[in-house]
Amino acid sequence: MTLRSNFHRLDRLRKSRPAFWLNQRRLRLEARRRIPAGSVRSVAHVGMSLVALSYDDGPSPENTPELLEILAAAEAKATFFVVGAEVERHADLALRVLEAGHELGNHTFSHRDPRDLSDAEYRLEIERGARAIGEVGAAPALFRPPFGKRPQQAARLCAGLGLTSVLWSVDSGDTMPFSTLRISAEVLDRVEPGDIVLLHDGGERRQRTLDATRDILKELGLRGYRFVTVSDLLREREGC
Repeated sequence: MTLRSNFHRLDRLRKSRPAFWLNQRRLRLEARRRIPAGSVRSVAHVGMSLVALSYDDGPSPENTPELLEILAAAEAKATFFVVGAEVERHADLALRVLEAGHELGNHTFSHRDPRDLSDAEYRLEIERGARAIGEVGAAPALFRPPFGKRPQQAARLCAGLGLTSVLWSVDSGDTMPFSTLRISAEVLDRVEPGDIVLLHDGGERRQRTLDATRDILKELGLRGYRFVTVSDLLREREGC
């Protein structure tokens, strides 16, 4: 990498940090106002301290097995928004997620940016992702758009496919150049009952995410939180 490209990378990081902070505030406002319509960011008034941890882009042999151990040690359940192509590659791992009592949500088949897709292409991505998940277990009930982009389009397409479009109300920042402590703090300082937290287990080794998950589970457990799937949150709302 050249010196010039290093400077450009640092400049992007400097700009991205304040943008991330502003985005965290936007997420909270949208969650409270239930924006955008049709997509779930959080579940208000659940009546108890419940939170849903969600992990995107897996399953990954580099991260998912250890993550399952961490969740099991805390008796926590989570939702894994998996990529269909990765499910096909690691069907045994996707099955392990289900057998551990967690939930598999649809994150498209190949994680293409929705902004680059027509409605027909996007629908096909959703359908192929759902079929891949269905091969290892029950058909998914939830969908999360890659990068959280074009959520209203996602909600509209999901309505025709019998899926619920799910976003998040707290971003852990684990795709940013943050330390484990910072990732943990982004969640611990912001979380409220009924929140859906964004994390990632896909791709290469994510040691900071794994370590932060341990911290989050321990601290929120001490605060009296229970860790449930997104569908559990939705059922709690329906039962109110």
